[in-house]
Amino acid sequence: MTEEGILSIVRRETTYQVRYASSNPHGLEWPPYPCPDEGTLVALLHQCGTDPWSIQQAGTELRKGRMAVLPLRCTQAQLQASFSSNRSGAQTRVSAAA
Repeated sequence: MTEEGILSIVRRETTYQVRYASSNPHGLEWPPYPCPDEGTLVALLHQCGTDPWSIQQAGTELRKGRMAVLPLRCTQAQLQASFSSNRSGAQTRVSAAA
């Protein structure tokens, strides 16, 4: 089953923080994924199936101090492989706003 969402990436001094937000309002919320360097970030984006041009554009934005936002379409297995290794937390169910 394919899931669609958005990756947002911000640079924090020498590290990067990657967050995934599902387009499904009932989807799972994943904890932020810390990337210690640009090489790790590029490897994560490749693992998520991001195309090379989008990776290059994201890197350009991040080097300028901006946030990079990328659409993402992947399987649940890809999400788990990419984000559940975030040692510090587990995904949680997003509650609908009242």
